[in-house]
Amino acid sequence: MSEPAEHKDVPYEVHKEAVNREERHSQRLIYLIVLLVILLVGSNATWIYAAAWFLNQYEFVSESTVTVDGKEGTANYIGGSGDISNGYYPEDRGEN
Repeated sequence: MSEPAEHKDVPYEVHKEAVNREERHSQRLIYLIVLLVILLVGSNATWIYAAAWFLNQYEFVSESTVTVDGKEGTANYIGGSGDISNGYYPEDRGEN
């Protein structure tokens, strides 16, 4: 069977330098994470601003109507909220 490895003493200066190196490494990682979060927020804000600018370039129609040619059939009215109202021509009701 193999013998366990002997533990050797490490000089204090070497240990201190290793700890300092780890602290610097951890600090760099924290700075990197903070930078990435800031860039993510900035990127999302840019997309929102660009979308708002893009949508303001156009005029949107609040309502539209669809008519059917001929005497028979129904006419559908589509409102600005997307509701569809089914209606009839005046001729079908006997108004004309």
